[in-house]
Amino acid sequence: MRILIVEDEPDLLRSLAQALREEGYAVDTANNGEDGLFNAEGTDYDAIVLDVMLPKMDGWEILKRLRKTKKTPVLMLTARDQSRDRVRGLDTGRMITSSSRSICRNCSPGSARSSAAVRTKPRTSLKSGM
Repeated sequence: MRILIVEDEPDLLRSLAQALREEGYAVDTANNGEDGLFNAEGTDYDAIVLDVMLPKMDGWEILKRLRKTKKTPVLMLTARDQSRDRVRGLDTGRMITSSSRSICRNCSPGSARSSAAVRTKPRTSLKSGM
């Protein structure tokens, strides 16, 4: 499985990529919106982890443009905690969400890996054998 992470905070990007690679995923990264969109449009990813607040192009714009051509599941990362931000993400296109419809951005990679409630509509697994 191949995953793209688009995140501008170097420590978070590095730790997410490392955690996913340790779990056996192939991971590509981008640290700004323009590069993230370029990668997302040019490669068939199984999933995309996308920060909302990015330099050059925000995550909302990336998701909006991506939905014109691809249906890749997207997990939105944000420090924002307002329900209108979660609703906006859900309205923009199919997204992976937790059962509570939000993901804690400041959680540790270990606790993120142990979260069992990742799902899409229709329900699919990110990793075969799950």
